[in-house]
Amino acid sequence: MNIGIRRITCVMGLVFWCVSASAAPDANPSARPLTFSDAISRALDRNPGLRVFAYRQRALGGRRDTAALRPAPELQFELQDFGGTGSARGFDRAEATLALSQVIELGGKGDARVGVVDARQRAVAIQEKAQELDVLAAVARRFYAVAAADERLAVAKRASELARDAMTGVNRRVNAARAPRAEAARAKAALARAQLNRANAERELEIARLRLAALWNMPEPDFKKVRADLYAVGAPGDFDVLAERIQANPDFLQFTAESRIRQAELRLAQSQAHSNIRLRAGVKRLEDTGDTALIFGASVPLFSASRAQGAIAEAEARGEAVGAERRAMLLDTRARLFSLYQARAQAIETVATLQDQIIPQQEQALSEIRRGYDRGRYSYLERVTARGELIDAERALIDAAERAHRLRADIESLTAEPLPGGDGRIEFNSNIQYPESP
Repeated sequence: MNIGIRRITCVMGLVFWCVSASAAPDANPSARPLTFSDAISRALDRNPGLRVFAYRQRALGGRRDTAALRPAPELQFELQDFGGTGSARGFDRAEATLALSQVIELGGKGDARVGVVDARQRAVAIQEKAQELDVLAAVARRFYAVAAADERLAVAKRASELARDAMTGVNRRVNAARAPRAEAARAKAALARAQLNRANAERELEIARLRLAALWNMPEPDFKKVRADLYAVGAPGDFDVLAERIQANPDFLQFTAESRIRQAELRLAQSQAHSNIRLRAGVKRLEDTGDTALIFGASVPLFSASRAQGAIAEAEARGEAVGAERRAMLLDTRARLFSLYQARAQAIETVATLQDQIIPQQEQALSEIRRGYDRGRYSYLERVTARGELIDAERALIDAAERAHRLRADIESLTAEPLPGGDGRIEFNSNIQYPESP
């Protein structure tokens, strides 16, 4: 991985709370859980969307070579006064001229052309960094989507076990003539639904794994699980601090690059106000006398300055438009960041409330109802309701945790900075280097 990619990895800070495995490699790679840092390395090394930038730079390199070329000299041959009538019949009075002409560019046109291409190369380099950030954010979202799908499968398995346990208890009461047979049918149907939900959860996990592996161009994943603490969602942080980091995002650095392109285009347009000079020198032969003579000429186009004013005005307007677009995007991005910040704070609060208050109480209630059901203290409906409420809360916890991680990835992709993390988060150097103007 090159230095630029390592730096962008450092800045993103999307390695939430995953610790790389230190054990010896397993003979079966799929048996070893995939870490987030491994997923990042794979995506940055193999993502097809990142490879296109190398081709763009090569294309611009060829364009720069062309822009640096001076106007080519021209070899001219001219034959006059032949093939006519009278004394001009045949070639007796023909005049042959062999000349070499060259355009001398004035106003720095060659440097201006090269400057435009150089500015575009810097813009492509920044676009590559922006694409790398997008890839890192996608890795984070899909990585934690796999972790969430794995947790949903675990909940589906527990729900199936609870449904089987309930069916056993119902059958025991029905056999003792303490409950109607309809309850046995309902319990059996509930178990079938739980098993169906488990099968669906298994499919969703497979889909999540495939989507993650697709980021590094792998049609089939070579891992079964990911190593992630889904419920370590961190703290919201300070919004004002986050808002100050927006302008470090490559999307805003692209405005700087775009402004440099417009400035280079303006310099190129201004150079067109300076007329080029065409010099011509050669030899002329007079066929009727057999004499030869030298020729020399120079030409300059007229009114170049006035003819260039339209292009100059266009370049100036396009340059001013970049600044206006940047200010508009800054306001829009700040509003988007605030929305993401509030949504993440809500998700973090939801995780804490479900973990600390709701789920423990529902587990306690279900445990009490299960013990009292056989003694006739609670009905089958109360047992099913308590079980469903617990499963729903566990699923809500998974959804909230996944949402918090996804929103964290979105925020970090906007700020190009790592959010404060908990113990075990991999620390990186956060310095990032972008191409600068010469």
